[in-house]
Amino acid sequence: MSDVHSAASQGFGMEAKTYARGRPEYPASLLPWLKQEIGLAPGKSVIDLGSGTGKFSTLLVQSGARVLAVEPVAAMREQFARKFPTLTQYEGTAQAMPLETASVDAVLCAQAFHWFATEAALADIHRVLKPGGRLGLVWNVRDESVDWVAEITRIITPYEGDAPRYYKGDWRRPFVTGDTILMDAGRILSVGTASAAAVEACDVVIDADGTTAIPGLIDSHVHTVFGDYTPRQKTVGFLESYLHGGVTTAISASEAHLAGRPKDVAGVKALAVLAHKSYASIRPGGVRVHGGSIILEPGLTAADLAEVRAQGVWLAKAGFGAVKSALDYVPMMKAARDAGMITTLHTGGTSIPGSGAVDGSHVIAIDPHVSFHINGGPTAMPDADFERVIVECGAALQVCTAGNLRTTLLCARLAHQLGAFDRFIIGTDTPTGSGIMPLGLLYTIAHCASLIDPKIADMPPEWFLCAATGSNARVYGLECGLLAPGKDADVVLLDAPDGGTQTSALAAIRHGDI
Repeated sequence: MSDVHSAASQGFGMEAKTYARGRPEYPASLLPWLKQEIGLAPGKSVIDLGSGTGKFSTLLVQSGARVLAVEPVAAMREQFARKFPTLTQYEGTAQAMPLETASVDAVLCAQAFHWFATEAALADIHRVLKPGGRLGLVWNVRDESVDWVAEITRIITPYEGDAPRYYKGDWRRPFVTGDTILMDAGRILSVGTASAAAVEACDVVIDADGTTAIPGLIDSHVHTVFGDYTPRQKTVGFLESYLHGGVTTAISASEAHLAGRPKDVAGVKALAVLAHKSYASIRPGGVRVHGGSIILEPGLTAADLAEVRAQGVWLAKAGFGAVKSALDYVPMMKAARDAGMITTLHTGGTSIPGSGAVDGSHVIAIDPHVSFHINGGPTAMPDADFERVIVECGAALQVCTAGNLRTTLLCARLAHQLGAFDRFIIGTDTPTGSGIMPLGLLYTIAHCASLIDPKIADMPPEWFLCAATGSNARVYGLECGLLAPGKDADVVLLDAPDGGTQTSALAAIRHGDI
């Protein structure tokens, strides 16, 4: 099958028996996770995607769920059938599973996702899952702190060739080779090279003249209200100025700055729905705005959140409500999650009258999708809390231009060192008391790239561009943020600033220039 990497089809095909005999089993301690987090139980159905010889299916069977195996390599399926003669097995790939739409409760990929970590595979996984279904990714990891294990890795690594590995982060590579981006009707058609005929057929051709093309920046923390006006700074046209700072998408961090903002249940619901629907039909200054983030206030029920979700609202904000303790947000955030909303949590010191401080223990207990301005909004939580949040929960680690620069750099270093940089995202947290910042994202990108000592953590500038583009898009489930076919055609051209000492955009950013 063309969707199967040659290293997998050839290697697993020739050595399936050796794989079945020598590959480590999965620990029984995974079983509670499969039941509690993935929801496996009798009456549920689960796909073992890339099932191989059935190593992981052993645990899946113990959960009581109905196991369906999908595997493209015939020799691996043969070994699987010998081990589990009564289980249902399909020949298929992650990109084209031979199962009905919305037919299973969960998809599990054990020691396999790196082989098919593509948009096409994710799309088909989403297709076969029922609403509210779960995707679980599992790997056995070598403990290379043990000398002999490290030596094995050293010996075999040169023979891996171009076989993908989860630790290489291949699905997060920042560069695309080529010199042409073809776009039509607001979507990217191709990225790489194009024939002269394809270029000549275009209505408009822009010569980038050696500049650097990046996806449009995504500001994941903007306090929009309605249209292109901010009552916080009494300014018209601020979003248009953000476009000139490379921002093509803005995500509401709640409409908290509306004068007379309602705080009763009916009012907060109406505000979120109105903001969402008003921005759905306009792009102020050319910026796509995802408006309408419901502010969680006491009294909101699961039914209320399901109601606004049905009206299109998909963002929920905790931190500005009139709660007695931050922990009062726990049931509301769970209800918002269950309704299919992206949940966000004000993190750090208080920022508006009536709100309270939120520290690392609160973030861990509340477990939002996004820890808003984890570097402070503008006051940061204690330094010791950063590692706890990174290790003990899965929240995205949003740093903001309007926050604490020192803790921004601290969070970036720790995220990198603890293997969580894919959760590191950037926003501005504006307009606020810090003002309007059209170049805010570029400033934070340049600060991170230029001020982190490479002797401590070598973090190239393109990583921070990704934190303000593709990583934001992944966390929020957007169709932008990547230069890839099918994605939104939001493209920004960057160059080194005139009069500077650097000759390319990336070198300038690393130098601290924008």
